[in-house]
Amino acid sequence: MDRSALRVAPCLTYRFAHRSMVAWILITLINSSSLPLPLTLSNLWTSTVPGMKKTMYQFEHFFQAHLPRLKRHLDSMDMGFSDVCCSQMSMTLHAYSAPLRFMPSYFDHIVASGMPAVIGLGLERLRREESKVMGYGMEEVGRYLRTWREELEGDPEELVRRAHGLGIGYQKLSELEVEVRN
Repeated sequence: MDRSALRVAPCLTYRFAHRSMVAWILITLINSSSLPLPLTLSNLWTSTVPGMKKTMYQFEHFFQAHLPRLKRHLDSMDMGFSDVCCSQMSMTLHAYSAPLRFMPSYFDHIVASGMPAVIGLGLERLRREESKVMGYGMEEVGRYLRTWREELEGDPEELVRRAHGLGIGYQKLSELEVEVRN
């Protein structure tokens, strides 16, 4: 992953006092056609949220592929964990689910790689906490979803490297998009 040319988020996060300014700049970047990759995230923020069904389907696929044991455990509780988790991650670009100190690294990866980064970061986050969450019952999982921002520890750059290493790419996302339409 060549991110040397794109260190957007630290500049945004530390140079602007108003967080709303950071949000507007990121939205502009995401919608920009001059970026090297189509981020395809804008359909998550329209009034009807047309991209959410597709994003949830894609997330479910990769969740099953990379963390099948955890997915089975959470599905057994029948509480829609994947939907809640996916919407928290994708609609806020992880700003809801990760501490502020992680956001420069996260935003760099998301701006550089788009939806594969959003999904990969979420899966790597869940992978890191799999053994802990496997011991949770329904009540603890609900509490975890309300507080998981505070529970993330470690090196943000390492998490990004591992998320990138999951190999989630646009080709597979496109194939899954066709599946969800059919």
